[in-house]
Amino acid sequence: LNGYQLQVDQQEQLEKTAFDPEKTYFYYNFDQNNIAPNNLPLNVVGISQSFSFPTVYFAKKKWLNNQTSAAEINYEIKKTEVSLAVTSAYFQVLYYKAVQQKITHLDSIYNSYELIANKRYETGETNYLEYLTASSKRQSIRLDLVQADNNLTNSVLILKKWMNSDDAIEIKETTMPLVMPQVLDTNNHPGV
Repeated sequence: LNGYQLQVDQQEQLEKTAFDPEKTYFYYNFDQNNIAPNNLPLNVVGISQSFSFPTVYFAKKKWLNNQTSAAEINYEIKKTEVSLAVTSAYFQVLYYKAVQQKITHLDSIYNSYELIANKRYETGETNYLEYLTASSKRQSIRLDLVQADNNLTNSVLILKKWMNSDDAIEIKETTMPLVMPQVLDTNNHPGV
């Protein structure tokens, strides 16, 4: 965003250069062949400067104003894009945090289930197949938990990237807020 803001500032500074006449030249000329009525050579001193027609300066000013407006619109569009990306990354963190909590809860349930199935097998209440099924489901949930941890870590890294921060990010919310869809305001949108 800072780069886009610098472009806006640059265009605002360039607006001041709309009226840009050429440099003023001073000259002195002495010519033996250019003789005055008193039969002495003339010493010629002069000033020279060119100006364009005024409409050229007005057109340049208008063009520079349009360039500044375009830079401001680009800045607003980029600001909206960054805001959307940060919001999306934040909701991804919330989502993966909620998934991690649910899978952690499931992991504790399947851990208990595996322990119970093992005790039942050891006492002879059930067969070895039931214990293997419980152990397999527990391992599957553990893999899901590892995947949820990785997804949460990746989503936090993406949020840090968009926020341009290396500091630890702490998300206090534990539930996903209900987000209502908003009507797109095309009258005030910078890209329209």
